[in-house]
Amino acid sequence: AHDVLLRCSTRYPLHFQHVIHELLESQQVSNHFRELFSAMRLSLGRCTSDKKRCKAIVQYLLHEIKVRAYDFCIVMGDNLGFMVKGSDPSYVQFVLFQDMIVREKQLMNYRIVGNEHSIAERLSCEPSQDWFESVEDCEDEDA
Repeated sequence: AHDVLLRCSTRYPLHFQHVIHELLESQQVSNHFRELFSAMRLSLGRCTSDKKRCKAIVQYLLHEIKVRAYDFCIVMGDNLGFMVKGSDPSYVQFVLFQDMIVREKQLMNYRIVGNEHSIAERLSCEPSQDWFESVEDCEDEDA
């Protein structure tokens, strides 16, 4: 009874709740089962575990990933959806993010950046063609 009262009165997860949560994660049980254990305060809730994972990822990025001055960072995102078939059909949706760092050496290989003496060899930011002229040329061909 003491442990039940302690789990219900604390605002932070205890060791037992962490252990049960890790067991549920490793066994890949259903979300309904996890929510039941969370409601009975036997395990961490999904929100708590997601926050813990996000904090771990941010700490990794802060300490392990080094972005230099001429590196180019790209963040791409998309949402994915899947239909779940069976006796209880539903639709599951996720958001996928991919981070990419293009290093200065790769940018130099693609001639996007380079040394000051190679400005003429860099890729131009100017458009490769004038779209208005292209449309007029197509209209002249159709006539």
